[in-house]
Amino acid sequence: MSTYTTKLFGELVFDDNNRIGNQEFFSLSYKNVPMYISFDDFDGNEEKIAKCIEIIDRYSEIHEIALKAIVENYTSNEVIRYYFKYHFESLDKEILTQLFGDSDYNTFSIEKTSSQFEYPNLVFTQEFDEICLSVDYQLSKDYSEEILSVKMDENLNVLDFAREN
Repeated sequence: MSTYTTKLFGELVFDDNNRIGNQEFFSLSYKNVPMYISFDDFDGNEEKIAKCIEIIDRYSEIHEIALKAIVENYTSNEVIRYYFKYHFESLDKEILTQLFGDSDYNTFSIEKTSSQFEYPNLVFTQEFDEICLSVDYQLSKDYSEEILSVKMDENLNVLDFAREN
């Protein structure tokens, strides 16, 4: 068992109570919005976990960087565009108007819509011994299971985008 203290979320206790397979999973909230943080396959690597805690302490900055990246890359990134287009193709007009303020994909505002995203979930993984961060947004927990992920490195540089369900 290891305990780490975050500035925004208090103590994260790495033990069997928070473990699902090789993943440590923490159900939390930020400004009364439910969210989670998970660590995939860090198995006691205290140095890497400590670095992740430093990153977690920058949560509001992470949120801002990710939203800005979504807006800036919307027109040029097919993954981002398709994430939103999928919703316009699969949801009723009433729900679209509720979520986007518009029921027409060609006229909705990415700026307005992205500013309405709730706080993201954070998923930490390691690739080639490097920390990778997935900042996961869900447009609506009531109407869609689709997730738009902003992939970042440990320095919060945006690397890529992914759509998951």
